[in-house]
Amino acid sequence: MIIYQGYQVLQKRNDLYITDADYPLLDITLLLYRKIIVAWLGTLLLLIILESFPSFQIGVADADKKDEDDEDQGDSDFEEENSIQICCSWGEKLADGSLTYEIRGSNSDIQQAVRTSIEDWDSKIIPLQLDEIDKNQKDADIEVTFKKDGKEIAGRTINNFDRYGFIDNVQVTISKNAFGMKFDTEIIEQIAKHEMGHALGLGHANFAGNLMTEQINDGTGTIADCEIKAVNDANQWKLEDHSDHPYAPTKSRVRC
Repeated sequence: MIIYQGYQVLQKRNDLYITDADYPLLDITLLLYRKIIVAWLGTLLLLIILESFPSFQIGVADADKKDEDDEDQGDSDFEEENSIQICCSWGEKLADGSLTYEIRGSNSDIQQAVRTSIEDWDSKIIPLQLDEIDKNQKDADIEVTFKKDGKEIAGRTINNFDRYGFIDNVQVTISKNAFGMKFDTEIIEQIAKHEMGHALGLGHANFAGNLMTEQINDGTGTIADCEIKAVNDANQWKLEDHSDHPYAPTKSRVRC
């Protein structure tokens, strides 16, 4: 089993056997060599298969420190042009055009700041409906919790994937304090908007002045047209093509 930030890929191994009965005319030494060769070829085949699986990165928004998401750092086009990375797409959970979320913990002011940030995304992504539920209902697609002191992390998003590689559920953690600072509701709202961008399938922006930039101090609390387009492109199968069958994003980034 290989785990990529919560995404589990089950790899079934095909075992190859050679018995003495298969080669009655061969001596023991030759048979041993054959077994070694077959085992070596099996290992090589397994390595090739594992290399073919995609790796998924999870974004972390920091107040004054670079994110852990280093996806596509070798892509010169991404580095040279103002762009937002597209990470991934929601799967069957988005089939009806809606996702549910739950806000757990903290005081009412902080909860409302997070709620406002999610409602802003809801109003900007027209084909998408984001519905809040409480803990007495079914499990939410997106769960938002809080951490008293995030040390050097202001927010963290973990996207969990189904067996087909589509987002299945998301855990967002927002720090109320980090870097020795207590965040007010305005900063909490900005962090929540950034993390919701990750939850909806976005990576990071490579330029300052954007909500999805890696460093929150270089970012903004405004959801711009580029982020809206990126979310629609990430979930194109539903939000643009209105299909009932999920497929992976056709782009790895959106130019801004």
